[in-house]
Amino acid sequence: MRYKRLIIPVICAFLATVMLVLGCLSPAQEQVIRGDSFLKQEAWDEAIAAYNKAIELDPKLNITEINPKLSSAYSNRGTVYNKKGDYDKAIADYSTAIEISPTLIETELKRNLAEAYYSRALATGNKGDYDRIIADYNKAKELNPYIAYLEINQKLAEAYFARGFATGNKGDYDKAIAEFTKAIEWNPKDAVTYKNRANAYDAKSDYDKAIADYTNMMLSSNFDAYYYRGTAYAAKGDYDNALADFNSMISLDPSDDMGYFARGLFVYDAKGDYYNAIADYTKAIELLPEFDMLYTFRGAAYEAIGEKSKAEADFQKAKEYRDR
Repeated sequence: MRYKRLIIPVICAFLATVMLVLGCLSPAQEQVIRGDSFLKQEAWDEAIAAYNKAIELDPKLNITEINPKLSSAYSNRGTVYNKKGDYDKAIADYSTAIEISPTLIETELKRNLAEAYYSRALATGNKGDYDRIIADYNKAKELNPYIAYLEINQKLAEAYFARGFATGNKGDYDKAIAEFTKAIEWNPKDAVTYKNRANAYDAKSDYDKAIADYTNMMLSSNFDAYYYRGTAYAAKGDYDNALADFNSMISLDPSDDMGYFARGLFVYDAKGDYYNAIADYTKAIELLPEFDMLYTFRGAAYEAIGEKSKAEADFQKAKEYRDR
């Protein structure tokens, strides 16, 4: 490979010399040959300078009639910009090359343009311009369906997730679900996306699909999945499955107050089993004593079984923590 990298520039220089001796190149075409030699050597700035000179001498330069393997100065300069990561300039140059060399659209230039769009999509992933990522990716795929897309999977997933999150916050749950579904296509093991799509299904009262997504969250051993699936079961009135999920939460992390709180509120309290609800609220309070809502719910449970003084004490405690 090292030998190849050394010999190619020599061959390019030799060919350029032969063509110059034969007198068949214009000054602009000579600059393209120089630029191509620098490109092969990965001397990006020198290549750009040569292509700039070629374009200055002949803005519509196209030497493919002399050698079909050589494309325009715009195309080759676009390739250099692409290599340097300056994707906006690469796109502009490739687009100009297409305008002045339409016959190249079906050949190497089309593949280069697809690569430029693809590369720009990767670059904009770091800028948060999610609509641009998706638009550039779609354009790259249109130009070259066979381009390798492995690198962009995560960025596309992030883009669709961001759009789904934004539309979900606006209350457009159908659109949010569609965007989250696209995100899952590109990253099928992301628990957060399943969670957000499940939340959108929850908002539409489509509990069966929400439960399916909360289950998918568990592929990543996500502790929160049990909570969300349990609440979805409870919303359906399926307290047995809800109880099983909250029990799983407690088994996974007995030191987390959320499992006790959820079991107390969504199962025992919902079923009127106030004594067990009080026991769970009490355990949650031991783990998180400054959470005012725990006292409120336990006070209501005490009130339901006629323990007025205990209820009043809890309501007062809740007020103290809220006022802090």
